[in-house]
Amino acid sequence: YISVTGVQTCALPIFTSMARKPTLSRTDPNQSLDASNPLVQDKSRYPDDSSASLAQEVQRLSEAARHGDAKSGFMAYQAISLCVRAKERAAALRELPTNTESNEIRAAVEKDIRSTIDRCSDLSQAQLVERFGLLNIALDAGVPGAAVAYYSEGPLGDGYAITQRPNDPLVAEWKAKATKYLEDASRTGDVAALSALSSAYQYGQLGPIDIEKALNIH
Repeated sequence: YISVTGVQTCALPIFTSMARKPTLSRTDPNQSLDASNPLVQDKSRYPDDSSASLAQEVQRLSEAARHGDAKSGFMAYQAISLCVRAKERAAALRELPTNTESNEIRAAVEKDIRSTIDRCSDLSQAQLVERFGLLNIALDAGVPGAAVAYYSEGPLGDGYAITQRPNDPLVAEWKAKATKYLEDASRTGDVAALSALSSAYQYGQLGPIDIEKALNIH
């Protein structure tokens, strides 16, 4: 786990978004942050200052990113992204029908995300939007996990665009970039990127289905 003033990102998938259609791989943006990753090992670089709000910590990491520390930028992106996902889940819960099964799901999920939503409450709209810029900084620097995060986001965070606007030039551009980022990351031995790329070829998420390539990667 990496803790950013109380909001934790994890090496395993945290959220299965109920608000966004899971059109992409089930790989989570945080999945490649395992124990061998320097972001996890070198926690001293990113102290969890309990006196700082999440917005203040994100601001500090964002400033570091703008001065060349791409890893700090990726950490800020992860914290913001976690907040966005928690809010999406909360919105999806409000749309569930009222019955015993739904109420049980609602109670379990609300318990899971309440503390995250509370911790994220001071983030500004500008910071929420900034996550894409922070992710781009991490992508340009080849930060581990950034390629999978870009793929998992979908075109500008819109997971529905893949199926709803398949001919949109922005979607086509995103597919081309996602493929390149995943391929580049895969060459460095990023296991999560390899898994995502295999899934993309298998299900045609970034282009025509290519089972042979998917099996070769797998």
